[in-house]
Amino acid sequence: MNPVKSLFVPARLALAAGLAAFTTTSRAQITATGTVSAAPAGGGSFDYTITLHNSASSTASIQSFWYAWIPGQFYLPSAPTSTAFPLPFAWSAAAFTIAPNESSIQFYTSSSIYALAPGGSFSFTYASMDTPAQEFGNSANYAGNPPVGTSVVYQGGFLTAVSDTFVVQPAPEPSSIALLLAGSLGLLVAVRRGKLARSAQV
Repeated sequence: MNPVKSLFVPARLALAAGLAAFTTTSRAQITATGTVSAAPAGGGSFDYTITLHNSASSTASIQSFWYAWIPGQFYLPSAPTSTAFPLPFAWSAAAFTIAPNESSIQFYTSSSIYALAPGGSFSFTYASMDTPAQEFGNSANYAGNPPVGTSVVYQGGFLTAVSDTFVVQPAPEPSSIALLLAGSLGLLVAVRRGKLARSAQV
């Protein structure tokens, strides 16, 4: 074998392996959704619980979750008063604040073993003096008034390649769910009565 050409064989193999790895990474994707609910905690404080879902259609797990943030923008109206609540195993939380009215929260795990797999859900809780109207509304600090719940998740650590930007939505209130169920039940009863009336006419 030509000694010069032989030097290019390992290089070609390394290049092929690198391209394969890049292709695999570029094909990975995350589709995340989330809801947030509030509960009064006394003294004007509220406990907020975020339920994060990693869609079954995702091809990557979620290892980090930056809530109320996109690069360069921080949407929480104030810093949370506490993030010291039970978290998914091996996950941590930290407030990230750049100004009194511009804050966010980072939730993360240092190990991919404990990442949120496709089809799974995790819950995260924090405390704040902000009211639900403030937390569930839009940010007045940035153009376009983006929703406060606008967030980003990553397959790896923060600012890594595979990510998804989405809006954590306010969870439906129990009263709204009750009204929906009552309306559905009423519709079923009406349909049932209509069928019985037609049967009686026949």
